[in-house]
Amino acid sequence: MHLNEAMFAPLRPSNRKWASTYRKLAGVHISPICLGVMSIGDKCHEYGMGLMPKKESFNLVDVYYDLGGNIIDTANFYVQSA
Repeated sequence: MHLNEAMFAPLRPSNRKWASTYRKLAGVHISPICLGVMSIGDKCHEYGMGLMPKKESFNLVDVYYDLGGNIIDTANFYVQSA
């Protein structure tokens, strides 16, 4: 076992699902697919974003996690830098 591997806790068991092939970046294990959550919920619906009730929103995040996902993008908007 390499020193780097010994310094970090093992990843949770996986059935080799689509999001569980982790990338090791800067010592952090992240899934290859990030879940963007800007359009779930109802706060941005008036701006043309999605409308997903709280229960379905939590179900989506639970399914993503169960498939091995472990990174969630919570940014509400992206703009060009000045």
